[in-house]
Amino acid sequence: IGAFESNAQSGPLFEVNTIEDSSDGFCDAFVANITDCTLREAITAANAAAGADVITLPAGTYTLALTGAGEDANATGDLDITDDVTINGVGITSLIQAGSAGNGIDRVMQIASGKTVTLTYIAIANGKCGGCNGGGIYNADGAWLEIKRSTLASNSAAARSYYYHGSSAYGAYGGAIHND
Repeated sequence: IGAFESNAQSGPLFEVNTIEDSSDGFCDAFVANITDCTLREAITAANAAAGADVITLPAGTYTLALTGAGEDANATGDLDITDDVTINGVGITSLIQAGSAGNGIDRVMQIASGKTVTLTYIAIANGKCGGCNGGGIYNADGAWLEIKRSTLASNSAAARSYYYHGSSAYGAYGGAIHND
């Protein structure tokens, strides 16, 4: 009698091969003579593919540069994850940041309700969410987030006003992570 461990996945493997932040809608790593697969494009492709997918993120600083917070299609601002995915980096040398220190353009990631996301050997930094929760990662209600051997640093969620049980209040939650 023997035992084995399986890391089988049901969806494709996407290999990021550039630190640029662009989105032409395709992770072109599988098209002949084209080698453009940004992190944003890999997430968009994983969102569209059936099953749980894996994204491999080599060492490098991946700075989110496409401004435009508040949309949920992964076109601009934060990385919008709407399907099950594992993102594997190589430690703090795989840094995903939403702008430079103190000048974040949005939070870093937003995970949709009911999805399962695993982040391994990744650093997440400089997420800045003005008037919302989760500067580094916003994990929606019913989503499952597992973070292994990773670092979250210099993320912030700015205060906002809201109405709660008949009175006004002021606050924000989750500079690094907000679980809804």
